[in-house]
Amino acid sequence: MRKTPEVVERAKTRYVPPMALGMLVLTTGREEEGWTMIERAYREHDALPVWNRYPLLSEIDVRDDRLAALMRRVGVTPSAELLRHS
Repeated sequence: MRKTPEVVERAKTRYVPPMALGMLVLTTGREEEGWTMIERAYREHDALPVWNRYPLLSEIDVRDDRLAALMRRVGVTPSAELLRHS
C-alpha cells in the first residue's frame, strides 16, 4: 500500500486512529508492530476494532487468530470471511 509510509509519518505529529495505523502497518509485513498498535486500539477503545469487514482485511496476511480473538473480546462474532483468513 503506497500511502502507508505517509500515514505512519503523519502519526508522529497528528492523531491517527491506532486500529487504522496498525492495519496499515500489517500490510507492510511488520506483524508484531502492527499487532501492538491494534492492541493499543483495543485498550484505547478505538471504535474501529469492532468493524467486522474492515477494508484492509483482504490486504493483510493473517496467519494467526489475533484479530478474530480481539473481535470476540469486544463481543463481535468474526465473519466467516475473516475466519478463513485466520
